[in-house]
Amino acid sequence: MSSRTRRTPPGASGAGIDARLAEAVRLHQAGRLADAEAGYRAVLRHQPRHPDALHLLGLAAYHRGDSATAVDLIRQALERRPRFAAAETNLGNALLALGRAAEACEAHRRALALEPGDPMVLHNLGNACLHLGDLAGAEQAFRAALERLPGHPLIRLGLARVLAAA
Repeated sequence: MSSRTRRTPPGASGAGIDARLAEAVRLHQAGRLADAEAGYRAVLRHQPRHPDALHLLGLAAYHRGDSATAVDLIRQALERRPRFAAAETNLGNALLALGRAAEACEAHRRALALEPGDPMVLHNLGNACLHLGDLAGAEQAFRAALERLPGHPLIRLGLARVLAAA
């Protein structure tokens, strides 16, 4: 088939997929979750195994309060890209929302192994440890996060919660 007669669906090229994904991310950041999800699904129609689209569609589900769907989609993304720190920590947050604190800690630790010292991953790990009842682990994670982001209000609040519980 010549290039003149071959028809590529709109947005199906690599550049088109990237543009659709970028637009969906922009919509997600603007709080337009339904529109963002439609954009992620459009990417997945052309590339059903696209790890970023799967991860971000899962993150949108988490932001909508559908943590079970988020876990499923983010795990699919991790099957396609196993060393994906952002997906691991977002998986941890979704697991924690489902009350699965031990699994959440494991996911955050995998993210931390990929992004050592990331203060927000440390913060997420601290929250998961706190929910698990591991006050020493939570304190260690929050203190390590504060070393990297001194004065960050959410991290300070997390540490205060640990100290109050102790």
